[in-house]
Amino acid sequence: MSRQELGRGVSRRGLLAGVACLSPIAGCASVFGETQTLETVGFDADALKEQVDRDQLDWAARTEHFAISQPVVKHYPPVTLLVQGSRQPINLGEEMAPHTNLVPLREFAGEHQIETVSNAPTVWLYQWVSRAQGPMVFETGFVVPNGSRCPENREGYRIKHLGPLKVCSIVYRGPYLSEPNSGWHQIRWAERAKHKGFEYTEKLYRELYLRDGPKRSPRERITVVEISVA
Repeated sequence: MSRQELGRGVSRRGLLAGVACLSPIAGCASVFGETQTLETVGFDADALKEQVDRDQLDWAARTEHFAISQPVVKHYPPVTLLVQGSRQPINLGEEMAPHTNLVPLREFAGEHQIETVSNAPTVWLYQWVSRAQGPMVFETGFVVPNGSRCPENREGYRIKHLGPLKVCSIVYRGPYLSEPNSGWHQIRWAERAKHKGFEYTEKLYRELYLRDGPKRSPRERITVVEISVA
């Protein structure tokens, strides 16, 4: 499986069914009380969606079906999340399947009054043990306010605190790899990052879903692909 295809190695339509998941290091845009501000969480999802809709990004490739932005470096601040995941390293493919359905995790959050941050992108996160394409810890979850607590449970849901992150970020608008007219295979994120002079650490790869779901047309879907860089 190529690096460009790894995020679609498992059938996303069959596993997620439109539910949201978020990376342990992604930011968000919502304000919680007087402490959770755009400056502290670092990601304004609505602003980026508006930029895409208004065609304001610098596109590296674009057709009537999809568009791929030029790679840029982004810095994310620390963030707190409610996550589920493999805990132990697993391989790409079907081993990821049990961790991609977030309906139970969302229900758990509601049952225990764990507030999730609205307006946050949705994500699959791959944390490589050594090099990309090898064993990795795969996690999904939701951004929550700082200070959130999670009771112990048999499913292994937990609160995770992550530090700052530097990534090379590419915006993709269009169908997924398994859908007609997809441009996913043309993202070539590692190649584009290298061409721009960014050094990929081969430690982390993630996909943030800003606009997703079965009610969206493939052309409306917006995904941010990010890799950790030195």
